[in-house]
Amino acid sequence: MVFRRYTDAKQRYTDDTQMSIDVANSFIASQRIEQNHLAEEFAKSYHWSRGYGPSAAKLLKGI
Repeated sequence: MVFRRYTDAKQRYTDDTQMSIDVANSFIASQRIEQNHLAEEFAKSYHWSRGYGPSAAKLLKGI
């Protein structure tokens, strides 16, 4: 897992880690990679502070 250090001493993980978690959760739920379910997982877990690029952020906010 990739963590970033913040001044408040908390460890937060990046967008890459979150999307890996989403792929795993979607696969467990669907027993396969189903793109609509995966897109919903990505959108549901999106948070700006994880370091998503502007294009990904715009796309995920629109789902």
